[in-house]
Amino acid sequence: MVGVGGSDMVSLGQLGSLALNDTTAVTAAANTNNKKGWGIIEATVDATFTLLTPANTQNTEPKLRVPMTAFIPNLAAFVLPKGQRIYGHFTAVTLATGKVIMYEV
Repeated sequence: MVGVGGSDMVSLGQLGSLALNDTTAVTAAANTNNKKGWGIIEATVDATFTLLTPANTQNTEPKLRVPMTAFIPNLAAFVLPKGQRIYGHFTAVTLATGKVIMYEV
């Protein structure tokens, strides 16, 4: 069932996807097709980011708040190589360079 989704559907892109190839900030809240965010970000060419916001930073449980710097200490120096993916639950993304496909959750 499309739209109900498990992790297998995210990896296959059955819940939808968004191709991003410029430096426009993209947020799940502003995306009319997807209010939940993205579970996989895949680089179609080497990509760098100025913003990656994981959904769990907005959780009301303090022990679950994890800043992106816990996983990627220096976001400006992080390169997602072509063909590679990062997994998580992201609600805002801004590319610095490159092209990515973001799979909806």
